[in-house]
This record gives sequence, structure tokens and C-alpha cells, in this order.
Amino acid sequence: MQKAEEPHKFLKECLDGNPVPTFILNADHTILHWNRACETIIGKTAQEMVGTRHQWSAFYPSSPTPRPTLADLIIDGVDDTNSQQWYANKLCRSNIVENAYEALDFFPHIQPSGRWLLFTASPIHHESGTLIGAIETLVDVTEMKNIEQELMHSQQDLEKQVLHKTMQLNIAQKDLEKDIEQRKLIEAELKERNTNLMDLNQKLTHLNEQLSAANEQIKMTHHQLIQQEKMASIGQLSAGIAHEINNPMSYVFSNFRTLDHYFLKLINIVNQYVKTEELISDVTAREALKQLRESVDLDFMCHDILVLMYESCEGIERVSQIVKSLKEFSHIDAVPEWQLTDILRGLHSTLNIANNEIKYRADIVMELSVLPEIQCLPSEINQVFMNLLINAAHAIDTAARGTITLRSGYSQQEVWVEIEDTGSGMSEDVKKRIFDPFFTTKPVGKGTGLGLSLSYSIIQKHHGSIEVRSEIGVGTCFRVTLPINQPEFQQETAYE
Repeated sequence: MQKAEEPHKFLKECLDGNPVPTFILNADHTILHWNRACETIIGKTAQEMVGTRHQWSAFYPSSPTPRPTLADLIIDGVDDTNSQQWYANKLCRSNIVENAYEALDFFPHIQPSGRWLLFTASPIHHESGTLIGAIETLVDVTEMKNIEQELMHSQQDLEKQVLHKTMQLNIAQKDLEKDIEQRKLIEAELKERNTNLMDLNQKLTHLNEQLSAANEQIKMTHHQLIQQEKMASIGQLSAGIAHEINNPMSYVFSNFRTLDHYFLKLINIVNQYVKTEELISDVTAREALKQLRESVDLDFMCHDILVLMYESCEGIERVSQIVKSLKEFSHIDAVPEWQLTDILRGLHSTLNIANNEIKYRADIVMELSVLPEIQCLPSEINQVFMNLLINAAHAIDTAARGTITLRSGYSQQEVWVEIEDTGSGMSEDVKKRIFDPFFTTKPVGKGTGLGLSLSYSIIQKHHGSIEVRSEIGVGTCFRVTLPINQPEFQQETAYE
């Protein structure tokens, strides 16, 4: 009898030992399990909670009447009425588990300063398909929310600095324009007074042209410095966050692998016990073991735990990939030199970073062909991709989900990448001005107007081109074309 109960005991210990806070309800909304992690973060013991229907009190103690948890809604059935009543617009379907839902909320009563919890609930079905309960897990994302707030404040400070620098630049530009006008007047007066000074006037004119060209170069360099300073700050923050996330993810992934290895061994032991069940001479004991095995649905349980372990490892690998992409995109340790690079790898890394801006607006369609490596500055090309992807996402109305299509190709001398969206499109007047510094169609405070201007400068620096096709109500397509070999490399090779 004790040996037959060991799988059930082992599963309970697994749930209790799970570092993710978890509780389980049956179909009558009664708490069947409240693991130790749940006790730690919520402050309610399993002895207080198991066997009751008071799960709501642990999360909403100030509510005058009982209100359902997400697991309760899963059991009763989620619909527009009850999801809006209890969770407003916080509830969304899980991308990992079918028929599961997840939400993010702040619980001020949990721990001294309150905690942000990401909670996910999914149904539990009998093999016959009957709903027999629900399981809910909680993830403490307070630190991530705090980091997100710090990033937002940093971005706001950077935008204020950009606006302040812009005002200073406008004032300097007006002063320079006045100076140029004064020079023109002086030149006209000199021409009228003495035609013999034509040579001097020509020199002054040439000097004036040089000053104008230098002014334009200073303006463009200033724009680039502003944006590079902003991207460098964000890149350093991103690299730090990636490093902090990567450490715990490494040992969590290692623990899951070890747990999976141990569980396979335990399954082999359980299977051996099942095989020896027929050798028990006591008919009553043998029948009791068989009924117990059927009542807990041992075969399904063992299979499902393996599936859950696999899905958990797959999720951890996804997080690790995002962290890796974040570090690659930041390029904190990268040498700012021209190098041979696979720009599609940079495109994929940038897409991972921009995913949060895109996933609620559009689906990504990949029509990418393998490209040869090209000579470029990878971090600057990634910055161009980031600007184009974010602009494509923002061009799509959140009420009508769209698509962003990525294409690539190459010829003997150059490669090209297209980013096409099904957004609102642009008029001809807007298309003529999109690469002008400080021009933006976004509301005040939502954009600086430097993204496409900087992207244009970067592509020009790489001796490439950037073209745009757009139609109002249909969408926009940007094509970036870059040479495989840069002229600077060819000249250096020739001198060598």
C-alpha cells in the first residue's frame, strides 16, 4: 500500500517544492493544494487555506464580498461580462497553454510595500474531457516593473534633453542665418563700391559656401550625437538587465533539466511497480492497488508531467533567447569598427527586442532569403532596423491587427532588406519630408523626428540607399540597400 501511494506523495512534494507559487481548485472551487511558495509570498498557510473556498481573501482582503480569483473564472467559464467586471482590460489569453488566461496586477497588501504579480490560470480536465478543476500560478515581477519604471523615467529625461538641445540648436541656427544675411549685404555693398575687388568677393563667397556646408555638417553630427547618446544609455541599461536576468535563468534551466532526468528514473520505477502488480498473491491488495492507480490516472499523470516539464524548459529557452538578443543588440562590448557581419542575425535580434511594441499590433511574416556577410557597422544597422520596425508597428491601428512582412535578397554587388506594414500609409507630402530632421507625424511628446533622419544618415554613411513606397489606407514599405563591400575596405586592400 505504501509503495502505491508514493507517486501521489511524490507529485505533492513536487508541487510543494516548486519555486513558483501555485494553488489548485476543484470543480466546486475548493482549494485542493496551496504550495509552500504560495505560503511564502501570500502569507497564508496551507493549513488555513486547503479545504476552504477562501482563496479570494488571500488576494482581495478588503473586498466586502467574496470575488472570484482567475482560477475561479476558469472553472465558471471566462466571458466578456465577468472578465470586464473583475479584471477590466488586464486579462488576456495565454500563448503557451490552450484555454488558459493570464493577467498582471498590483497587490498592495502583499508584503510591506506591495507586489506586482503575473498570474496564470488553466483548466484541469479528466481524461473524459470533464472539467475537474483549475490550477493558478503566480510570478513576482515587482523588480521587473521597477526596472521598467526606471527605464521610462530615463527615456523621459533623455527626451527632455533632446528638446532642450533642439531649442538651443534652433536659436543658434537663427543667429547663423542672420550672420549669413549680413554677409550677403556686405558682399553687395563691396560689389557696388569697387568692381576691382571681384577676386576678394569670390573668395568671400567661397568661404560663405564652406561655412554653410560646415553648418549643415555640424547640425547632422549633433543630431547623431544626441541619438547615439540616447541609444548608448538605453543599451547600457538593457545589457545590465540582460545580465541580471541571465544568471537566475541559468540555474532555473539547469534545475529543470536535472528534475526531468530524475523524473524519468522515477517513471521507470513506477512502471516496474505496475508490472509486478500481478505477482501479488493477495487478490484484495492487488485489486486495491489497481483501483488506486486508475483513480489517480497514473499513465496520464506521468505523460502530462513530462509534457509540462518540456513546455517549461521551452519557455525558459525562449526567455534566454530574448536575453541573448538583448545583449547582442546592446553591443556594449562591441568594437566600433567596420566588420563582416550577417545583418539578418542583427535583424532577428532587433525583432526580439522590439517584440513588445509589435506583438499586440501585428503578426510578423518572414520571407527572408539567406544573405552573404557584408562590411558594415552592425550596431548602426541594427539601429536602422529598430527605427523601421517601431515605425511600422506604430503605423498599425491597435483596433485592427495588421501584418509586418520582412523580405531580403541580394545581387552580385549588394544586399537588400524590406520591412512592409499594413498600416495607415503616407501621403505624397509626408513622404517627401520623412527623412528631414525633427519632422514627425506623431503627437507632441511621442517622437523626436530623429529616427528616420538618423537612419538615412547611417545608410548614406554605408554608401547605400533607403527607399519608401506607401499608399494611404494600404501600408508602407521601406527598402534598405547596402553594398557588400565598402569602398574604404577596397582602397585599403589596394594599398596593402
